Amino acid sequence: MKRENGQPDVTKMLDLLSSVFAWACALLIFMAAGLLIYSTLSAGIGQVDLSFITEEPVDSGRQGGIAPIIYSTTLIIGVCLIATIPLGLGTAIYLSEFSSRSSRLGRWIRFSLDVLAGVPSIVFGLFGNAFFCIT
Repeated sequence: MKRENGQPDVTKMLDLLSSVFAWACALLIFMAAGLLIYSTLSAGIGQVDLSFITEEPVDSGRQGGIAPIIYSTTLIIGVCLIATIPLGLGTAIYLSEFSSRSSRLGRWIRFSLDVLAGVPSIVFGLFGNAFFCIT
């Protein structure tokens, strides 16, 4: 990694060091996540059986199964998909095929999508909780 004049190329060395550092950090995070998943599965896999999946909870959820929770989660996901897939596809088709860059509606939709992409979802969730549940 030397230049033609014999001096070391600092940018290439920094680039290599930053790549090694990024990969080392990614490997460390991957290993930590793997350890967390392994410890959770090794401690809890013995507790899961068919009755845990198919029965209802008892004693305020301290015992029993998780069948109603799985069912309600599936229903919520289904309703969300039924609402969002047509809306998302329609918006994408409108923006790519019918809207021009200068149209007012197209600019408004693009701005709204930028806001949705730029704001963390927890902020929208807290706002929705405050708006729909508290007020």
